[in-house]
Amino acid sequence: MTKFLLPALFVIFTVSAQAQTHDSTAIKAVIQDFFEVFSEFDAKYMERTVTQGFELYDVGLVWNADSVRAYITKNTKPFKRENKLDFLKFNVRGTGNGAVAWVSYWNTGIFHRPDGKKQDIRWLESAIVEKVNGAWKIAQLHSTRVFDK
Repeated sequence: MTKFLLPALFVIFTVSAQAQTHDSTAIKAVIQDFFEVFSEFDAKYMERTVTQGFELYDVGLVWNADSVRAYITKNTKPFKRENKLDFLKFNVRGTGNGAVAWVSYWNTGIFHRPDGKKQDIRWLESAIVEKVNGAWKIAQLHSTRVFDK
């Protein structure tokens, strides 16, 4: 019996690890894609990356898809922004539609102003993502600005 148990467990753990790697790669991609909203000032990046009930908590404000869309529409792109995300941890629960993951990461926005000056702004962030119709979508982001000491 143990002759068969160890190989079976090895196969299960290998398949599970491969699924986790695939999920974490897809989750990274959807979060990176979302931040193009603020680099390109184009809501199409949000539309394809967030759930219907999306919420963003940032600087003491609660944003939803409509308020982010309104901000993008109302404002012009005042700078060039690059995004650098350094992922810390992934927790994935479930498979298929309805699977949920929570992720933590450092977010660095590198802002190139029209006067030629560059400014880096950092946040420590976490995201809750759900699998909807076979694709990972962001349900919630929580952002905490990090100030240099």
